[in-house]
Amino acid sequence: MYFIPSGSSIEIGEAADPYERMRDFHTGNRHGLELLHVIAEGGRYARQRLEGQLHRRFDHLRLPDHREWFQNHPELTEFIGFIRSEECHP
Repeated sequence: MYFIPSGSSIEIGEAADPYERMRDFHTGNRHGLELLHVIAEGGRYARQRLEGQLHRRFDHLRLPDHREWFQNHPELTEFIGFIRSEECHP
């Protein structure tokens, strides 16, 4: 699981190698990209399940005609900040 911001949106996605996925986005992207956070989940199905849960949770922020891109909204960025702090300080 990963969160990649680009301009006014954030992708919530799943990949075995989020860093490789981010490199794919660099092609043709005028915005600088960074990984906001990576959630390490065991297997593919666990990552896909978590991705689905997060997509449903933030569905109201989903960009029209986009499957994995959501508005860069305080609700989402606060969530990402929270999980980052939880993983760093259990």
